[in-house]
Amino acid sequence: ETFSVEDALGNTTDGRIWKSAGAIENGVPTDAIGGGICQVSTTLFNAVVRSDLQIDEWWFHSIVSSYTPIGTDAALNYGTADFRFTNNTEWPVYIVAYTSGSNAVCEIWGRPIPDGGSIDILGVRTGTIPQPANIEVTNPKEVSGGRMGYRATTYKIYKDANGREIKRVAIKSGTYPARAARVLKKE
Repeated sequence: ETFSVEDALGNTTDGRIWKSAGAIENGVPTDAIGGGICQVSTTLFNAVVRSDLQIDEWWFHSIVSSYTPIGTDAALNYGTADFRFTNNTEWPVYIVAYTSGSNAVCEIWGRPIPDGGSIDILGVRTGTIPQPANIEVTNPKEVSGGRMGYRATTYKIYKDANGREIKRVAIKSGTYPARAARVLKKE
């Protein structure tokens, strides 16, 4: 069976159901209805990787996240970016999700990793993307900041029962785009 975070949560832009919180719109941090939900998908994504399940759809954010290392985030954007995975094992899988204080926790209960081993995830910055040429700034209050972009590769690291690395597999390479500064609209 395939699990879709978007299908499970529904329309995260519906203000009757979801509250406003931190989000990214057009490459800029802001508050938006359904903001913050990516922290849940990111936490679930990290559990899924460590469970060795098949990842069907997964997106980096447009900005490096402050709450997880580069390459280990799972962005959601209703209608365009989902996190989906498939139970490709012979075992049933249970998703256990809860909060502990201010932390979101996701666990996958199912088939154990063979021979007492484990899997870890590692995101590595592999390069930078220069910020595009800035516009001429005459009034800094009317300009949004630009930023440098990054290239990243995400690895799944298989370990034996003693925690020694057995193999490392690249599971995704992608970018966090650079952004030029731009003039803000007058209100």
